[in-house]
Amino acid sequence: MKTHQMAIIIGLAATPILYAQVPVTLQEQNQPALQNNFVENVEVKGQITAINDNILTINVFETEHFQPGANTVEADIENAQFEHGNRADLRQNALVEIEGDWDGNRLYATEVEFED
Repeated sequence: MKTHQMAIIIGLAATPILYAQVPVTLQEQNQPALQNNFVENVEVKGQITAINDNILTINVFETEHFQPGANTVEADIENAQFEHGNRADLRQNALVEIEGDWDGNRLYATEVEFED
């Protein structure tokens, strides 16, 4: 805790009625940063329902470490590595497991694994 001296002036217009200098104790609190929805190292399992360049829309079957708040998730796969297949294997209805970071709106994939 820090103690600071402050002058308090109470009055009307420019004529002070009361002037006092009093010690004021200010408590500094370690507030957590504003909470955002960013979560690292999440996982989603589901079915590809749409492909638009580097953005996949996934019908979600299962998630780990986050709750998307909807039945579908958009996944940005621009920087993803692929397992059991490659980018050319992407197609609607394919079953995938995607790992990456969730920003509250979109999953930024680090890995896309094709499921059987």
